Amino acid sequence: MINRATFVFALLVLCLMTFSVLSATDPVTNRGYFGGELSTYASGDTIMYVYYDTQTADPNQRQYVKFVISTDGGANWSEYPVANYTVQRVRPTLTVMDNIIYVHLGCLYRSPDLGQTWIIGDEPHYWSFENYTESTPYVFEHNGALAGFKLKQAYPEWHQYDFTIEGSEDNILKPYFYFTDNDMTPHNTNAYFYGFDDINGIVRTNGDLFIKQVGGGVNNGWPRFNAPVIVGGHVISTPSNYPVDQVFTAGLIEDYPGFAFPSDNPARESGIQIGNGDGEDFIFLIEVEGSSYSGWQGVLGTPYRAQAIVYDEYPPVGDSLFVNSFTLRDTLWTALPGGLCNDREFYVNGELWIKGVFSGKQTWTSSGKLKLIGDITLSNTVPGQDPIDNDTDFVSLLSEKSIEIKYGYKNPADSVRIHPMCGPDSEPHYIYANLYAIGNGMGNSFKDGVFTYEYQHPHPSTPAVNANIQYPDGTQETVHFDWIDLHRRYYPQTAANPWPSPALGQQRLDLPWYNPLWPEPNPYLERGTINLWGNIYQRRRGFMHRSYNDGEYPTHSGVWDPETDRCGYPTNPVAIPDPVFW
Repeated sequence: MINRATFVFALLVLCLMTFSVLSATDPVTNRGYFGGELSTYASGDTIMYVYYDTQTADPNQRQYVKFVISTDGGANWSEYPVANYTVQRVRPTLTVMDNIIYVHLGCLYRSPDLGQTWIIGDEPHYWSFENYTESTPYVFEHNGALAGFKLKQAYPEWHQYDFTIEGSEDNILKPYFYFTDNDMTPHNTNAYFYGFDDINGIVRTNGDLFIKQVGGGVNNGWPRFNAPVIVGGHVISTPSNYPVDQVFTAGLIEDYPGFAFPSDNPARESGIQIGNGDGEDFIFLIEVEGSSYSGWQGVLGTPYRAQAIVYDEYPPVGDSLFVNSFTLRDTLWTALPGGLCNDREFYVNGELWIKGVFSGKQTWTSSGKLKLIGDITLSNTVPGQDPIDNDTDFVSLLSEKSIEIKYGYKNPADSVRIHPMCGPDSEPHYIYANLYAIGNGMGNSFKDGVFTYEYQHPHPSTPAVNANIQYPDGTQETVHFDWIDLHRRYYPQTAANPWPSPALGQQRLDLPWYNPLWPEPNPYLERGTINLWGNIYQRRRGFMHRSYNDGEYPTHSGVWDPETDRCGYPTNPVAIPDPVFW
């Protein structure tokens, strides 16, 4: 599982933003809120302005937007109320067109008689203030008609002091630590923050955010957010009542308009393409060593049919029962030439597997999935330490599909089986990178980009073995037995012959090749801990931890369809002893 208590954010972003105008969040009693030049008008002897007068700071009491006019150069003034309620963060603005006075105060009002009477506008496009992020909405004339000025910023203007880096000369905005377009799992169940989540960076989701008090951590079982949180919908809590200030220690903004999720990979046009990949049939394994890289290009071969004879007992002592037939594809690996990589961006047309120590500013992107096959660390930061003082090394990793922490693979150089990101909690792995999983499933939630672990709900399988066989004539021979489960059971499964089912008195086993290192007798269940120093952008929420018997898991009935997260029966944490070999 991921050690969420170690989540922190670093100043690693695709771009930095600056701003110059800030405003307070809450109104102050008896103070007027004024939009400067946008709230004034002067022509000849006529002078007008509009302001928001907070007679009381209580939002439930009457508050006024007031219009003030002088027709004699300021010698005498008249004041009229425009509306007795407004969005409390607004600074109303004033526009004059064709002898009609318009005041925008979150809704658009107009007056035909120099402000004595006000009528709510009949232009529906300007009725609502909810899609604005600045405090001074404004309409103006464009080609003889009304046009609206609508500034869409990353953060609400009236909260932007909460999102700046203290002491910075240009009011640089903090980056998001965590951003989702939809904070639900790929199978549309709630993805919760809970007791072990202690998050030190800005969190944002365009949908609802789900929290749960289930124990663990240091906040009485609740998650804790130590930086501002922006939610497009609402916080959905289990239980329903939760201590807001205790959970959201730096502030919570709900009902905030959605912010565009990244959808393009700029490196497709501007990046250096590695290899001659042409889509899903290609894998690129990259290892970075400071300012240079080396690697392999893998090409999936032509599919071919393979067979495994099934016996009543295996190793066989009797006649065969039937033959399993299935399709396989081998991977042909060739070494890449390698090259320099500091201060560069790269693109591969295929799947990218990557690890290493990175120097300078590096961006690595892929058209397919991106899989982390080892730590992502920085040359000038000791693993485990805050990179805040490292202003030379930055890593961004972007997949046009999903980013996965890889469970295991066979090294192309020597075919040694490697568990690159698995280990005890006392030996954490480190990821110093911005992660962008921008895949868009176009309605298929399982194709949306997520940051997640590869290979979930694991089960044991029967590994290959060299066994000493004694024949009836007394001779002996050491024989290599592999694919043992395939020599004992029907595959692929059918309704009449499902893959091993506890209901039939059989042990639950892994589906062939669901585990990248299949067959494996004792697959890792808990993977250890991940220390992440960077930002996560994912279209919806991936899984950093799955329980043995997940209550929101789509099926427990033995259905195998890993593409839709159906992985047989609940995970069995106990290895299955083989009835013959052990």
